[in-house]
Amino acid sequence: MLNVDISNIWCSVSLPNLLESEQEIANAHAALADGKGANFLAWLEKDNGTELDRIAAAAAGIREMAQILVVVGNDTAVLGAQAVLELLRGRHHNLCPGMQILFVGSDLSTRSWQSLTEMLEAKDFCVHIIGRDGTSVQTAVAIRALRWILERRYG
Repeated sequence: MLNVDISNIWCSVSLPNLLESEQEIANAHAALADGKGANFLAWLEKDNGTELDRIAAAAAGIREMAQILVVVGNDTAVLGAQAVLELLRGRHHNLCPGMQILFVGSDLSTRSWQSLTEMLEAKDFCVHIIGRDGTSVQTAVAIRALRWILERRYG
């Protein structure tokens, strides 16, 4: 059973608007509960910890290797990752002790890139690429630039 706490939505959604969407919300919940052909919904089952265990192991490895995690993705992917991170930080206050997380790939600003390269210059970092596709120009440029930095530093 999936439970959603909606107690904090009243500043952005009115009750009539929520009630208008009731059928759409019920359909979305039914689709999640049904899960036919959706191999990405394993996190819904409480007994299935393999995906969460794999993520936790990857996170531990990243914390051992790096001081900075650079997350690369387009606007939508980056906003989603930031939202999940904030959600998890709200529940686990000591989520990433000593780890700095930077989000890139949504702009081509030279000032942003200079600032990023200066931050990465003296520290070990890992790169995590997120997104549905790699077709956005900003994301592609970010991936290539970070790859160049990683190859120059680590070979």
